[in-house]
Amino acid sequence: MRAGFENYLHQLNDLSKDMSREDLSETERDKLSNVLDWHISKAAQRYGTPKETQEFVFEMQEKKRLVMDRLKERLRNIDNPFTERQPEARPVKCKEGKYLCSFKDDEIEVTAGEILTDVEWGLSYELDQKTMPKTLCKRYWVEVAKKELLEILNEQITENEVQYLKSRGDAFKAYAYGELRHWEQNSEDPSISGQYAEREIRNFLRKVAIDLGGEFKVAQGDAHQDVEQKIDFVLIMPAKGRGFSVDKKSSAKKDSEDKKYRLGIQFTINADQERVVHKQKQIQKSKASLAPTDKIDDIVLVQMDLKRNWQLVNQWIKNGKPPGGPEKEWSDYQKAYALINMLSDFLTANKIDSLLNKFGIPRYIVKEVKEKIHAERATGQPGPKNASESIPPQPVKKINRILSGMIFSHSADGKKFTAVSEYGKIIELDQGQNVKPGHAYKIKIINDSDPKSLTEGKYLAIVLERERGPAIQPKKNQSR
Repeated sequence: MRAGFENYLHQLNDLSKDMSREDLSETERDKLSNVLDWHISKAAQRYGTPKETQEFVFEMQEKKRLVMDRLKERLRNIDNPFTERQPEARPVKCKEGKYLCSFKDDEIEVTAGEILTDVEWGLSYELDQKTMPKTLCKRYWVEVAKKELLEILNEQITENEVQYLKSRGDAFKAYAYGELRHWEQNSEDPSISGQYAEREIRNFLRKVAIDLGGEFKVAQGDAHQDVEQKIDFVLIMPAKGRGFSVDKKSSAKKDSEDKKYRLGIQFTINADQERVVHKQKQIQKSKASLAPTDKIDDIVLVQMDLKRNWQLVNQWIKNGKPPGGPEKEWSDYQKAYALINMLSDFLTANKIDSLLNKFGIPRYIVKEVKEKIHAERATGQPGPKNASESIPPQPVKKINRILSGMIFSHSADGKKFTAVSEYGKIIELDQGQNVKPGHAYKIKIINDSDPKSLTEGKYLAIVLERERGPAIQPKKNQSR
């Protein structure tokens, strides 16, 4: 946020604390009310807003104080046997070192990262204080408070900025702040794909940092950073030993050992090159205007093709919002692309490979992703589509497992055929590639659903080569 506005909020916060004291006399309360009125009047004059706008800003500041008071009380009660109950909170207990969440008459294993990042998706958990680690309980309540505080802060910023910009005749930027508020108030609308994709990638990276030991943190940007500085979120990592090489014009700083490097991320799912160039120009302007008080070392544009992910979000909502958020249903390709594309400039290749191994992502997918990213960075254009990437998203659990098998002609024109998988089941496929009737082919079948139930879901078959010898027909008594 603006440095001046930040100082103003600190002043309002101090006044809110003083005015909440129960031992105040009427005279003291009147004096504080006069001081508050003076600050509000000066702010209205400074920003060119109605006085009512600044009164609203103060009301929101009092809400923030109540959030902090509630957080302090929750942290004090961590060791008490009583567990605070929230509406629709999902019970979570620790059993044999695993975190088990009650969901739809079942127990689902969840991670610490999922518990903490699901707060941003509006999910609440009731952590069993007898079995769950105290540190995780504390971190959960801190995350709840951080979400509430950021929402209130964005209300303050957008209300002040909209009125301020209207007084200056800047209707375009005022509209941008209004659109941001619309997203905050209508965050259940899956058609707002860009904002959902941003939340997915941010929470995915946070889970990597929390669950897999990534040497970085992820902080969500506020409304001012979003509109004015083109920052959606910030990657924070140790500055020591980092040879930042985002691009040749990077303004990255190698700071002292105890300092952090803060990289602002502008995230887009738009593949239109004119739009991308426009965003890059905006970022260059933002970088040129960065001040030390902004605490941002550099800003970069990151592009990822997540346009269809709103379907995952929609399905996730229809399924009752299971733990882990929509990003839990990402394919291995998407996970590898996000890790490599977002972090390869800041983490060593060994650390990136270590994270990929922890996800269990097959090497051939990692190779495809690296080739695509290399092509994109070399040409500035989206890389070639790969087979693994082309799989449509499914509402079932994804593993992108490669199966080997034989393919057989199923129709005279060769457009439909079946394959016998290594699990002994017959899979019907919709399209063939240069398949001749009556001949057997060696193939790969990329399965986007659970391998134990191969009769479900869609499959993408890649014909590698014709197998020698006569075609082998599937047995008639095998079930499809």
